[in-house]
Amino acid sequence: MTIRDIGTGLDPDDANIVRSLVAALRNYGLLFPETEADLEALRKRVEQFDLSLPSQLDDPMQLLMRGRVRRAGSIGHYSDSNVEGQLSQAAREGGEIDPGVQAQMKKDRNDAEEAASGTDAQ
Repeated sequence: MTIRDIGTGLDPDDANIVRSLVAALRNYGLLFPETEADLEALRKRVEQFDLSLPSQLDDPMQLLMRGRVRRAGSIGHYSDSNVEGQLSQAAREGGEIDPGVQAQMKKDRNDAEEAASGTDAQ
C-alpha cells in the first residue's frame, strides 16, 4: 500500500480530508518519496541547504577507532549556589531542610555531576 492508496474506499468528504493531509505532509517533507518525480522534487529541495558533514566525520574509520565518545554533560547548566538555594527554598515553600538531608542532597548532586562528566573516582 502506498500513500496514494490511503484515501480509496472512503466517502468523498473523508477522502478529501485524507488528500489534504497527504498534501500537507508532502509539502513539509514528512513523506518518503514514492516516485521518480517525488525523489527529484526532494533532491531540488535538499540542494538549497548546506548539508556538509562536520570535519570530524570525514574519516569514519578514525571515528570508530577512537571508541566510545563521552557525552559533553548537561547543556545550559547554571551554577550559582545562592540562586540554587533560593530556588530550592521556593520549591519547598520556605520550609527548612535538615542539615543531614542537605548534606545528602549535596553529595547526590556532586555524584551525579561527576557521573555526567565521566570523572568518576573508582
